[in-house]
Amino acid sequence: SSSPPSVTAFTKTMATTTSTPILSELTDLIGHLLRKSHLVAQRSFAEAFDGTDISPVQYGLLSIIGSNPDVSHKDLAKAVATAPSVATTALKPLLDENLVQQRRDHGDARSSTYRLSSKGASFLNRMRERIALASQRLEAPLTKAESDTLRKLLAKLVAASPR
Repeated sequence: SSSPPSVTAFTKTMATTTSTPILSELTDLIGHLLRKSHLVAQRSFAEAFDGTDISPVQYGLLSIIGSNPDVSHKDLAKAVATAPSVATTALKPLLDENLVQQRRDHGDARSSTYRLSSKGASFLNRMRERIALASQRLEAPLTKAESDTLRKLLAKLVAASPR
């Protein structure tokens, strides 16, 4: 059987970017390609965070809070696919810098909700511009239709995940 065009293109790319073509069954494994594409995405988005004191997880928290005022801590952690304790740690600097406001539930002191401060909303809008540029760089090799298809397929894989 012949390799799918994407694998063939990947193999050709490897052959032109290394001194010796590196062939392996890994080029046929979706998980391996996802791992490599994750590294490409990390490099692309690293520039968006240059000069800021926030991490990609913190950006995710700001984005979720900005779109969902008064989101609960539990729902926030779930939305960014992290443990509640990790969300707590990532939220601390955002709270300290007054980007996010925390409200304690009067009925349960352990339960909190979050919303952006005006400073946080302004910061998030500036970051969204940077993220949009990083996303454009990342998707540059793809057509709009290919980007849309990839987004849908990745969302389908994530939605089917048991966790």
